[in-house]
Amino acid sequence: WGRDPRRVVPEVAEKSIGAEETFGADVDEEDVVLRELLRLSEKVARRVRRAGVAGRTVVLKLRFADFTTITRSRTLPEHTDVARVIYATITELYRRLGLDRARIRLVGVRLEGLVDATEGHHQMAFDERPQGWREAEQAMDRVSARFGSELVRPASLVGEDAAGRP
Repeated sequence: WGRDPRRVVPEVAEKSIGAEETFGADVDEEDVVLRELLRLSEKVARRVRRAGVAGRTVVLKLRFADFTTITRSRTLPEHTDVARVIYATITELYRRLGLDRARIRLVGVRLEGLVDATEGHHQMAFDERPQGWREAEQAMDRVSARFGSELVRPASLVGEDAAGRP
């Protein structure tokens, strides 16, 4: 009983890393939803890279105005920690739902199937440069760590404050 409670539970590796956002009011505009999914994809990718892991399964979570919640997922051919890849997958999952101005209350992005980033492999294509989006996003992480996360972000998120408000 006199033990330190922090030592009782062994450190457990995370099985997924995600982020979600509840809108202040129900949203039915696709561009607003996609912009929030981009912001969340960037946030998840940063967390994944900070944890030194990569994931293979991208999960979209939507909660509608009537509190019905659905998830859709796609398992990628390779592990990733790149926001651009996560967002492209999330966008495809969202658009495949064919929602016609459905009122959405919450959106979420999650990356599952995590492994140590050194274990994930990437098979380069013949025409692919050896450095790409992953390295660019890692550079953005370094700038954000030094000067703040508001300094570097995708152009479609420029003009929003730290909470994602215009």
